[in-house]
Amino acid sequence: MILKQYPSFPELTFEEYLSFINIFDIKSRIHHDRLKVDIGMISYSFLQFFFREPHRIIQRLDETYLNSDEYKKDMPEITFLRNENLSMDLYNILLKLGLS
Repeated sequence: MILKQYPSFPELTFEEYLSFINIFDIKSRIHHDRLKVDIGMISYSFLQFFFREPHRIIQRLDETYLNSDEYKKDMPEITFLRNENLSMDLYNILLKLGLS
């Protein structure tokens, strides 16, 4: 199957590599046929890292869920710090936490 889709495997271009991990790596981690929406490895990793009960979320993931605010209930409160404003973002989160 892999060689049919990627005849030069394991020598892949960057684009082929991204396609490969989004197709085959997802399939090896979850039952791909149960997905109601098409997600890639970055989205899958985000769900694994940041959602409560990620396996349950992945099984129920659909357009309705994604377009609602319901997903917010399944995530803890998270503050992402951005590299381009790291000092200011860190300062603000420390103030929010009551630290000087």
